[in-house]
Amino acid sequence: MKDKNNLKITDQIARQFLGEQSNFTIKPLGEGSNNINYLVKGKSKIVIKLSKPDFEYKAFSDYQKENWCLIKAQELNIPSPKVLKLGKNDSRAFLIESYIEGSPVANLDESSLFSDEKKIKVWQKLGEYTKKINSIPVTGWGENLVGDGIFDGSWNQHVQYNIESLNDSDILLSMAVLNQPLSKKIKQLFQSLSEKKFIFGLCHSDIALRNAIINS
Repeated sequence: MKDKNNLKITDQIARQFLGEQSNFTIKPLGEGSNNINYLVKGKSKIVIKLSKPDFEYKAFSDYQKENWCLIKAQELNIPSPKVLKLGKNDSRAFLIESYIEGSPVANLDESSLFSDEKKIKVWQKLGEYTKKINSIPVTGWGENLVGDGIFDGSWNQHVQYNIESLNDSDILLSMAVLNQPLSKKIKQLFQSLSEKKFIFGLCHSDIALRNAIINS
């Protein structure tokens, strides 16, 4: 029932974008923790990313962030899909992107049909792209983008939170994930970080073969 409802919503989004009388097919492309992805094939191919219902509370703002990040990546000649439309269908946020032809370097379970030599070359190329991504200047810290290149969190507050959390009542001690000597050592490392100054750049956070496509 959920799948039928998601397909219905995707069909509505596609018709609004392509035109009511357009002929097209819709094919599931898989899903992540936050999105369900569909390939819409008509005169051309597009991808519709539909937010999952339990992700609605932040999906639209995350798609706005994705749009900004993709624009910045393309300015640095990092090959990536183009955002064609960002919107909402009632409460369900969606993102329409161009379709990238090619084959994923690895499946979600990290299995791959490509040789180790080919995968090493892909990792080298991903390293080049990652260096470019990290050069995109941002201010603030965290996941919530509130303006162009502006994140609403604070690195110093993040470090201080960790310092304060490493105390005698830390739940990680009772779970035996940490012991007292190790907790103390980690706390000292965080305290040393609080004294350092950093220049912040954009971070992808999920560079992986499963997120890379090889085309012709």
